[in-house]
Amino acid sequence: MPSATSCPPPSLEEGRRRVAEALAAGQTEAAWQICVALLQGGPQPELFHLMAVVRDAQGQTAQALEFFEGAAALLPGRADVAYNYGIALQRAGRLAAAILQWRRAAGLAPDHAEAWRNLGLALAETGDLAAAEAAFARLTALCPHEAAAVRLDLGNSCFQRRDFTAAAGYYRQAVALAGGEATAWCNLGETLSALGESAEAERCLRRAIALDPALDKARFNLGCLLLRQGIWREGFAGYECRGSRLKLPAPLAGLPDWRGDEAPGTRVALWNDQGFGDAIQFVRFAARLAARGQVVVVVVDPPLLRLFKTVPGLAEVVPSNGPVPPCQAQLPLSSLAGRLEIAAAADLWSGPYLGPAAPEPAARTAAPLRAGLAWAGHFPAAKTPPPEVWRPLLELPGVCWTALQPPPPPWPDRLRPYPAPSGDFADTAALMRDLDLVVTVDTATAHLAGALGKPAWLLLLKDCDWRWWDTGETTPWYPGLRLFRQPSHGDWAGAVAALAAALRDLAG
Repeated sequence: MPSATSCPPPSLEEGRRRVAEALAAGQTEAAWQICVALLQGGPQPELFHLMAVVRDAQGQTAQALEFFEGAAALLPGRADVAYNYGIALQRAGRLAAAILQWRRAAGLAPDHAEAWRNLGLALAETGDLAAAEAAFARLTALCPHEAAAVRLDLGNSCFQRRDFTAAAGYYRQAVALAGGEATAWCNLGETLSALGESAEAERCLRRAIALDPALDKARFNLGCLLLRQGIWREGFAGYECRGSRLKLPAPLAGLPDWRGDEAPGTRVALWNDQGFGDAIQFVRFAARLAARGQVVVVVVDPPLLRLFKTVPGLAEVVPSNGPVPPCQAQLPLSSLAGRLEIAAAADLWSGPYLGPAAPEPAARTAAPLRAGLAWAGHFPAAKTPPPEVWRPLLELPGVCWTALQPPPPPWPDRLRPYPAPSGDFADTAALMRDLDLVVTVDTATAHLAGALGKPAWLLLLKDCDWRWWDTGETTPWYPGLRLFRQPSHGDWAGAVAALAAALRDLAG
């Protein structure tokens, strides 16, 4: 006889309702306990699906996939099972398998709009644009109001794959369908900028801002577009709309921005809101702050600590993971140029500003040229040429190569290993001073060499970052840098070939 106090398990229908309510409230453990209670009534095919959905919501992907596999086998005619299975597979990074499940869901329920949407997005991500368009056509037949959003989604997928020409085409379709959609204008402007169509890009970005003045992405992209043309004041104003600007370190919370009109003796904390390279680029302006009578404290990540202690004019340099001395104002390093109203290329450079000045290059002798190489960047991955592209450069006679970054190089027979495994930029700077030349991709190594005044050659994407502009072999940010650009999008071989020819001449 069952105990008088025992509770029978809920019915399956009641259990499904309660699981849905718990998941909607974010109570995933409560949802799981409901599934456990349902098991008291014996295993049922629907339970596999419920448990899969709950485990997926809990982030337990491996177990969720096991339950989904069982549910799909036991409930082969259920479109919702196939659809949810696809979502879990996508989260697990198994996009091809997810596509199969969404195809199955759409086949079982041709009016399942979300299945068509996810299928279209996934196919676009793989580069199968024809199949993606077919899936999106089914979606827009079901939901005609989605037509512009579909073109926007296709454009986004192409942009992420760096197919800028296709992306621009889809974004143009989006603005034709929804001319009041600020995001579509913004994305079109960003894409046209990557294609080098600056005038039309500017028009699109200004249109986006007119439609939605609060769209920071459009203001930021316009700022970058103007900066790459040397339009400094408006460019730096737009650059203030970058998202990283908001990541104020906890020790500086509550401090006002430095405005520029503070009394002499004001203690100002400068902090880095972006990457190491950005910090190196913008710390040059800290001395100008000190020249205005401000007491400058720089807060940086430990790898930059020793290096930045060589910057003139700083009162203190402290690690970002430690205590910060009392200050009255703060500002991100990347905001300094705009706040100081830098308005001309001539204002960017007054000489090396990190460590002892690099020695004057000695006259070339018959000895091998000593070159350092940084072959890989961090973000985006497109900044890094594939390993095989470097081989012609590394095989040039008369050059002795040294690695300038810690990971083991793909060509250990061609490079001396990086001798400063600490990752401290001061150690890398010391290593650079003994070299004749630095060759680097667009990473912090380029900024370090430039700030030291060390001759350096920089390999750039066709759609490189704003600070390197669109054309030319030189940059006002670092007079010692020589720029080698991709002749066309993705053409690393052409860029490396040009650099190798120049290096062959230099090495004699």
